[in-house]
Amino acid sequence: MSWPQDRDALVHQHLPLADGIARSFCRRYGDLVELDDLRQEARLELVRAAARCRGERPEPFLQRCIAGALRHHIRDRALLVRLPAKRRDDANAETSTTSPPAGFYTPETLATYLGVSTSTIYSWNSSGYGPPFVKLGNLVRYTYEDVELWLARQLELSRG
Repeated sequence: MSWPQDRDALVHQHLPLADGIARSFCRRYGDLVELDDLRQEARLELVRAAARCRGERPEPFLQRCIAGALRHHIRDRALLVRLPAKRRDDANAETSTTSPPAGFYTPETLATYLGVSTSTIYSWNSSGYGPPFVKLGNLVRYTYEDVELWLARQLELSRG
């Protein structure tokens, strides 16, 4: 058998592998991209990878190539942006039912407002860098006025 026939046989043999990987990605990212698009991309990469495939066990190589192509497809065409876990936690904390007293930020709401992590806020507290805070028992709070004054000072310092 010649090389194109070998490649074609390899592609036909591993079409179920490509379709299975596409279905797996569709279960995970179904709200971002359709199964038909993923299946088409997986099959296209199967043809490309089959041309580069050498060895007795092509499945691991083909699987890596197809999965990588689908990741790139989702990243490039579905505009997938995953937030770091800490940012997701901060966003979830912002929507919680407990709210700070009027006129005060919690460390979590301040971190969300400034676009930094909560650990950065606590680090600023211990180093004396961030906005002034008030201790209410074990609770740390920031007044709106203090935060806005601190931000204005930072803006002045950055402008020189």
